[in-house]
Amino acid sequence: MPARDFIDPEYRLAPGSAATGEDWLLWHLNRLRCMTPAEIGHRVLRKLSMHVERGRLFASGRVPPPDFTTLSRPWVQAAARVDAASYLAAADCIAAGKLNVFALREVDLGSPPRWNRDPKTGVEAPLTFGKLLDYRNPRLVGDIK
Repeated sequence: MPARDFIDPEYRLAPGSAATGEDWLLWHLNRLRCMTPAEIGHRVLRKLSMHVERGRLFASGRVPPPDFTTLSRPWVQAAARVDAASYLAAADCIAAGKLNVFALREVDLGSPPRWNRDPKTGVEAPLTFGKLLDYRNPRLVGDIK
């Protein structure tokens, strides 16, 4: 096997070029070669369980009704003496669709917010079963950081 950098070919290629089937196969064969049999078994079982969960093969389909018989105590006991102006301003920003997301300030996510949209790049991840989504593909999901 040639001494090559076997990172995912999708990310080492120049923009606009396509990965070949050979690159994909070599990358995956190298990954398998580096795994122990126990890790391979674990990954196969995890992948199967994700497909079973997505297919809802063992789900009952029935959500239990809420139990309103127990009463909870208020978690704040003292009377609050807070200036509400800053909180109301923040709530108005949120209602307008402007949110602070990590280091990004007042990012326009829309109202209601499009939670599957990457605020940094604007890429919208597909609304599919999340455990089977390729989160490493920036063209599909944006910047995962």
